[in-house]
Amino acid sequence: MSDTRESTGVTPAECTDLAKIMTLKYGAQLGDRTFSIVATTEKENVSIVVTLASPNGRFHYPVEARMEATAAQDVTVPEAYTLLLDYVDAYFEEYLQEDCLLPIDWKEYDFEGCTLQIRGQVSNLELERAADLLLAAMPKENGDDE
Repeated sequence: MSDTRESTGVTPAECTDLAKIMTLKYGAQLGDRTFSIVATTEKENVSIVVTLASPNGRFHYPVEARMEATAAQDVTVPEAYTLLLDYVDAYFEEYLQEDCLLPIDWKEYDFEGCTLQIRGQVSNLELERAADLLLAAMPKENGDDE
């Protein structure tokens, strides 16, 4: 019987469990915010999105991390997921203590002998929705092509 984890890395149920663990681990610092995790694999490209968010959308911080699980990096898909999750977990530990932010654009980092890329951007989804509604309600100017 083959192990499907070798090809998929992390299942949705495992992502849910890992997010719950992170929420418990950092619970005292989160207030009403919680973590969610999505993991994807496309050939040797492994990526995760770990989002820290409030239920009302006023705080939404998706941290994206990716790497290639290749022979050149000497890492399998499951190992790549472990490295990415470890790195993002360590980042959130630092973020929750010192409020340091990641770059908006992809940036390369070396971690345990492998190269990975990471980015993140804090947003206020509630404010963005309100701005979209306000812009949609504004009359269009004459001569606009839209």
